Amino acid sequence: PSGLRVDWWLGGGARLSIMVNLGEDVLQSIDQPEGDALFLSEDSQLSELASGLLPAWSVACFLER
Repeated sequence: PSGLRVDWWLGGGARLSIMVNLGEDVLQSIDQPEGDALFLSEDSQLSELASGLLPAWSVACFLER
């Protein structure tokens, strides 16, 4: 209930994905978007996202070309 993921298709077929956790608990079983990480909140790490975890009060942005 506290998580949100939005994907935008950009010109040339690229995709921008933004995931946010607006809650106090770690979200589990998330699917990390494909592509390069553009931005990760201070408490976020790629290894956690790859394991399906999104920390509390965090943001992660990815660009798939």
